[in-house]
Amino acid sequence: MAAGSTTWAQQKANRLLPRYLTVGQPDQAAGAERLEKFRAMGIEGDYFLEFALEVLPRRGPRREIAGAWWGTSTASGSLTRVALRGSGSDAADISRLLVQNGKAPQVWRWTPEGGSPTVLPAANWFTPLAETNLSAFDLLMPFVHWPEWIYEGVTRVRGRAAHVFLMYPPEQMQGARPEMAGVRLYLDDQFSALLQAAQLGPDEKAVKTMTVLDLKKVEERWIVQAIDVRDEITRDKTQFVVREAKLGLDFSRALFEPAELAEGVRRPSA
Repeated sequence: MAAGSTTWAQQKANRLLPRYLTVGQPDQAAGAERLEKFRAMGIEGDYFLEFALEVLPRRGPRREIAGAWWGTSTASGSLTRVALRGSGSDAADISRLLVQNGKAPQVWRWTPEGGSPTVLPAANWFTPLAETNLSAFDLLMPFVHWPEWIYEGVTRVRGRAAHVFLMYPPEQMQGARPEMAGVRLYLDDQFSALLQAAQLGPDEKAVKTMTVLDLKKVEERWIVQAIDVRDEITRDKTQFVVREAKLGLDFSRALFEPAELAEGVRRPSA
């Protein structure tokens, strides 16, 4: 325990320094208000998304993986069930995940080979899903709720004003991913929505970047339509593209029980 505590203290002492975007330190209280507003946002009620993962390697053929997304909200945070399918219209699920976001994030995973759903350890959150650039960490986005952060000010991302936060990994995450020094979070000034998130290495260079490409208005609500997930080392990309969205649904709570991942679920009708 003492050795682990010493390592953690050293990591904190060597943590990334903020890059303030104003003369002097930006108003941290104002930053806290914006961050809390973003943390509280989400789609109200139950909803369903049909999506595709468009795998765009720097070299080699492109391919596409179909997916389905059932979402709800709980007192602990958003709860999401995700199914990834093989190719073909009648293909079976090749992987299913249950993702609990919030201050105490958890991930459960089921695969045909494993049989029973299991808790996915934090060290495995970064494993690519279905040979894409997307990982459970990207779906979970736990950095949104990391307690230690610094507000760096305002910049522009894809032509939009963005508030920038340097999020510091907690001790548990440092143990699971010691090479990740932080995540730089960019929030839209007008809508308080995510514009970009960059995972940073010890040299502060981005090793992976998630960028929101497009939003779409569905039933008077704005939802993400396309996200680009880019490996800054290999330059490979995966795009998450929503093909269909159904809001205002009412799912059985059993749908979001970890044990139920072993059972397939029908997509809701229009």
